[in-house]
Amino acid sequence: MTAIADEHGHILLRNRYEYGVLVRQDYANGDVYDYAYLWSPTRTLADKVRVTLPDRSVREIWVADTVPGISERNIGFG
Repeated sequence: MTAIADEHGHILLRNRYEYGVLVRQDYANGDVYDYAYLWSPTRTLADKVRVTLPDRSVREIWVADTVPGISERNIGFG
């Protein structure tokens, strides 16, 4: 999904991707979220996501902390 528009065609959210991975979200109110990934050794899953928030603060989120039991093996990779 690259964009979400309202019934009048105004863009509410625009997603930007690099190599099929979300790297930025621009909201209609001017908020911007940037995403950077730390990849697993096989590059099939991100181990960590670094999110830069609209106030330019940064949060790091470990994927395993948000999706219990996720691994390359149990989703069919490796």
